[in-house]
Amino acid sequence: MCAGAEGVYAYVTGHGRLLGTTDEVRHVARLLMWMVARRKR
Repeated sequence: MCAGAEGVYAYVTGHGRLLGTTDEVRHVARLLMWMVARRKR
């Protein structure tokens, strides 16, 4: 998690890819599930 201006937080991968803000939890969760499933292939 990375902090931004005015108390905005976002989820960022170890490679620096922005996944979304903490307000977009469902979107971030879906994206993470897709990334894990893709890696398993």
